[in-house]
Amino acid sequence: MLLAPNAVVTPQPASLLSATQCSVTRAAAGSLELDRVLIALSQHARTRPGQQRCLSQELAPTVSEARARYAVVSEALACDNARRPPLCHTLDLDESISIARGGMSLPVPALVEVAEALESLSSLAGWGQGAASAQPPSPLMAELATASSPPERLVAVLVGAFEEDTDGTVRLSSAAWPQLKRRREAAASADGRLRSQIGELTRRSDVSPVMRDGRLVIATSPAEMRSVGSEVARSRSGSTVFVEPYELVELSAATRAAHAAVATAETRIISALSALVAAHSDAVADAIAMAAELDAAVARALLGEAWGGLVPEVGSQGVVRLCRARHPVLLLEAKEPSAVVANDVRLAATQTLLDGEGGVDGGGGSQGLLITGANGGGKSAIIKNVGLAALLSRLAVPLPCERAVDGEPPRFDFFSAVIADVSDTQAKATPIPPPPTHLHTHPPPHPPTSTHLHPNPHPCHPPCQSLHEGASSFAAHMRTCTRALAVADAARADGTHALFLLDEPGASTDPVQGGAIARAVVEAALDAGALLMVSTHSNALKAYGLQEGRLDVAAMVLSADGAPTFRMQYGAVGESRALEAAAREGLPRAVRDRAAELLPVGDATVDAQREEMEVLLCALDGQRRELALEREAAAAAQAAAEAAAAEAKQAARTAARSLGASLNWVDARR
Repeated sequence: MLLAPNAVVTPQPASLLSATQCSVTRAAAGSLELDRVLIALSQHARTRPGQQRCLSQELAPTVSEARARYAVVSEALACDNARRPPLCHTLDLDESISIARGGMSLPVPALVEVAEALESLSSLAGWGQGAASAQPPSPLMAELATASSPPERLVAVLVGAFEEDTDGTVRLSSAAWPQLKRRREAAASADGRLRSQIGELTRRSDVSPVMRDGRLVIATSPAEMRSVGSEVARSRSGSTVFVEPYELVELSAATRAAHAAVATAETRIISALSALVAAHSDAVADAIAMAAELDAAVARALLGEAWGGLVPEVGSQGVVRLCRARHPVLLLEAKEPSAVVANDVRLAATQTLLDGEGGVDGGGGSQGLLITGANGGGKSAIIKNVGLAALLSRLAVPLPCERAVDGEPPRFDFFSAVIADVSDTQAKATPIPPPPTHLHTHPPPHPPTSTHLHPNPHPCHPPCQSLHEGASSFAAHMRTCTRALAVADAARADGTHALFLLDEPGASTDPVQGGAIARAVVEAALDAGALLMVSTHSNALKAYGLQEGRLDVAAMVLSADGAPTFRMQYGAVGESRALEAAAREGLPRAVRDRAAELLPVGDATVDAQREEMEVLLCALDGQRRELALEREAAAAAQAAAEAAAAEAKQAARTAARSLGASLNWVDARR
């Protein structure tokens, strides 16, 4: 089906993660809400196969493959909509190809769809021939577009093989099939003679024949039947006989024979066309696959544009460097993107920090980041954002972040495993509504049987309580940690890096023992070379974070009145503020007051220091925001000054050329 200029096919928000899927992990992909991003990505695809490719993308298996995929996306980002590949057909030919391969004839509408798809593929291939030399050049997109060229023999036969009939229906073209044209002309001539005879009969007898059982008949009595014509049918009572008038019998037979000859020719041609489609079905499928790959690459660029994303650098040294990163799912839900709070994240593998891996900048981060602060302050959202960015960088989707003040691009290195022990209670909070411009022309695609999220078999299961398996929540968390440490050891043995996302490790059990276990797990993960993002309320883990050189600590900032700002401040440790969070969630005042009474009496000095830390943290966050605004203003002023200088230089060059021309004219007049 042909598409309107801004229309796309739309999927339904179905579950996209199958039970057969294993590491990166199904648990990680589910809790990080990757399926919601894939749905949003598919809504930017313009073809059905491209949409399916978006929904079932495999993660890049290597650093070089991730870079290669991003290279295509970068080309798409460099082009405006007018210079992007023309994809004007859904290319939904799976059913037609299957029917043709089965030896059956395709109906004319299906053949028309095939012809229109082939024409669209030819147009795409033609675009590819000129894209490599266009400005800016797009050699990678051009290569994919050129590879989508359909079989020339099939295009030559099918394109132009159909025409619109007088009643608006589409039929085989008379111009393309001379024999069919002659038979149609013979049938039309027979129709004309028959109509003329019917008119004569009507004028003579004032009776108009009607069609019954495929014959033109008039109604008469049994007594007059033999004098009028041949009996075709009788009424139920037998008092009326429907006869074919003698003067119409021969003409009717000739007309039926002429139309039968047309139908025979059409059936023969349709059968031949269907066989031709079957013969070239593999080549057509290959061309559609190339077009789908290109469509998916452009869709990734469009999604990146929609949320203001950038293509990150991708290395193999275990570096994460994100400036003002925003959560993709929150951006998809937000009415105003500016309402989504941005945060910086910096991580770097220990070996990178020690020797620079050949001069590679570790980005100023440590091997792990321990995030503290109030309940509901945004700790889990930041952890999920980083985990989702790890997957999106393997899918070559631009990350929603910004360049650093010095112009440095974002960086998210290749991680061979991503393990997320993160609560997924918000995973199904709000479905993503489809844009209003979408064209609902097809049923939703079937969920893929596997999204192939990871090429290496290191499965981890969701950290949830299972009555069937007899596992408590704590046991499920411990199983995840056990498997995660095994993955880290395997990654280190392979010379790659693993990324762990641990949301409140050691919870769901005795706080003292849980804190000790959490510290031991973090220590083991750091020793195994994994990069860590950890959130915690454990004072023991906070104290460890302050003394462990491989960990940075950060706190979620609260406003002066104690409300969460969702901004993260490096170098600080925050309090949990559980009572304030309970109040925001509507816990009755009496219950909160009783909870405050039950709290153990703490050291007044320590409590005062904590309150002072919160005040300083809030003030520091305000100063940081002011400095950021000043840097942005300075950068804007510098850009304006550079633009003005460039304009002045251009004006000076223009004036010099004009003066030179004037002097030449004066010299010539002398």
